[in-house]
Amino acid sequence: MAVEIDIVGQAIMQRFMSDASLSSAIADRMYFQQAPQDAVSPYCVFSINSITHEEIMGGADDNITSVTLQFSLFSEDNTGGVRMAGLIALLTECFDWNDLVINGWNCVKMQRVSVDPIMFIDEIWQANVLYELWMQKQ
Repeated sequence: MAVEIDIVGQAIMQRFMSDASLSSAIADRMYFQQAPQDAVSPYCVFSINSITHEEIMGGADDNITSVTLQFSLFSEDNTGGVRMAGLIALLTECFDWNDLVINGWNCVKMQRVSVDPIMFIDEIWQANVLYELWMQKQ
C-alpha cells in the first residue's frame, strides 16, 4: 500500500503542475498531507483518506484499487468565499474525469464525490473536496 500512496501522490502533483489555471491560481502551492506553518494563501493540501481493493474476476492484478482523496483549499482573502468557489471550480476542471499518469497502472476514473460547505474559521476560508480514484494494474 505504501507504493500506491507514493505513486498516487506523484500523479496528483504531476496533474496539478500541468494545469496552468489551477497551479497559477494558488501559485504552485499544493502540499501533501500538511502545509508548512508559514504557508502563504491561497494553497491546497491533499491527503489520501483510504485505499481499498475491489475484487473482480481474474487474478490479483485485475482488481480495481479505489483511492479516496481529500483536497483542502485555504484562502485568507476578503471576498466572502467567492475566491474559494472559483478555486473549487479550477480544482474540478483539473481533476474531475481527467486521467492521471500512473506508471504501471491504468486510471479507470478520477471523480469528484462531494464538496463540503465553504467554511470561515479563524479568518481563513476553507473548502474540502472529496475525490475517488479507481486504478488497475496494467
